[in-house]
Amino acid sequence: MKGLERTALLWRLAWRNVRLQRGKSLLVGGIFMFGALFVVVGNSLVDAMDVGMTRSITQSLAGHLQAYDADAKDKLAIYGDEFAGMPDFGTIPDFARFAAVVRKVPGVKAVVPMGSQIAMSSGGNELDRRLAELRAVVAQGDQKAIAYRADQIRRMIELLADDLTLAEVLVDETADEQQHLVNARRALSPEFWAEFDANPLPALEFLENKIAPLQAEGAYLGLWFVGTDLTAFAQVFDRFEVVLGETVPEGERGFLFNHGFYEDAVKNPVARELDQILRALDTDRTLAEDAELRSKADRARKQYRRILFQLDPEQSTRLTGELQAVLGRTDADLAELLQAFLTVDDANIRERHAWFYAHIAPLIELYSVPVGGTLTVQSFTKAGYARSLNLKVYGTFQFRGLERSTISKQHNLLDLMSFRDLYGENTPEHIAELAALRAKVGAQDVTADEAEDALFGDDAEVEAVRLAPASVPALAPASAPASAVGSDPVPGDRPPG
Repeated sequence: MKGLERTALLWRLAWRNVRLQRGKSLLVGGIFMFGALFVVVGNSLVDAMDVGMTRSITQSLAGHLQAYDADAKDKLAIYGDEFAGMPDFGTIPDFARFAAVVRKVPGVKAVVPMGSQIAMSSGGNELDRRLAELRAVVAQGDQKAIAYRADQIRRMIELLADDLTLAEVLVDETADEQQHLVNARRALSPEFWAEFDANPLPALEFLENKIAPLQAEGAYLGLWFVGTDLTAFAQVFDRFEVVLGETVPEGERGFLFNHGFYEDAVKNPVARELDQILRALDTDRTLAEDAELRSKADRARKQYRRILFQLDPEQSTRLTGELQAVLGRTDADLAELLQAFLTVDDANIRERHAWFYAHIAPLIELYSVPVGGTLTVQSFTKAGYARSLNLKVYGTFQFRGLERSTISKQHNLLDLMSFRDLYGENTPEHIAELAALRAKVGAQDVTADEAEDALFGDDAEVEAVRLAPASVPALAPASAPASAVGSDPVPGDRPPG
């Protein structure tokens, strides 16, 4: 009872002091309450940000722990600089054995194999593609389509000739470069197209062999990709999601573009510039005040040929009428209408952007490498020689929550089998194939010291040939099988005596 009485007395004294010093008590209490609230809320926000950032990194690509070759030349950097060259992280020769050991460690949920590499892919030659289309309609005998494609190609050659003429003015050209301009001017002459009308195949060969190579290849894509088990990757990293197409089926070879990279590097330049302008306007930037955005708008307008050269006659006629209605003009020239339509400002950009995707985008190749198409990937193996693969593009992906992250957008994905081929890593299949080839041709391992003797024979053999040439059997005819070379000559061919 004494303890309870003492506690009650303390509470009465405390309450009395609070009532006597109301202002001071409220001030001190408010300070303590605000401090506690600030600490609790602040720590909660920091913890939430930390958890969110951690999940964004670990559940998108990095995982919680990365293991790599202890003897690697470079330190592992998953989010490195793609322009600084490909670092050497080494290899783990027996991954199955390594993974079996790691999976036994408490807390390890999954082990996903990965390899990082840089490759190149070309966007292709636009004139080559148009000439292929012209050859196709020539084979079909469609005169209307032939006339349209021929006019389209003439306009492309006009641009090419303008570039060659400018180069001739600016620099001293070689004889070969001067001949290029002569060829381009011939391809623009009425006489050449009269020859085409009379006999199109020789004219097509001239255009394909002499003119098309003069146009620069399409923009090269620098691809930073990660080779992995794509099925396991999609299951383990929950931020991974497919945007276009589908993921690569298990056991199949294929390529997945990062969707952000796909939009920035593979998309039609006109569509890409319009997209970027619209995104910038959503961040309170304006075309009127931002020189960078005005430059993008100007580039979009100048790229109108990227649309014009992809349209067939029917599409051109339909689009001309639609643009005349939208712009309130009666011009019949589609090139002028496209340039006028692509002249955008803050007042019309959103409307023009929406109209472009509703009416123009369905008529053109919106991406230079479409989903479902084939991507040619060229990389350098660890031995230093080039290797190329044609891979089907199954789709695009993104990491949820990191859609606009520049670092996150740089990595593309492909299957582990294709990665091994591009990296130059021997697989059991490759080793077996090489062994079969070695056995077939009778190849033998030769050391550096033995190489000269293997190629030319040792000194004793050379001396024997010099001293007794008649004792050397005649060589088999060149048409004989390799196994017959150096064998005893057939009866009747033996030298006399």
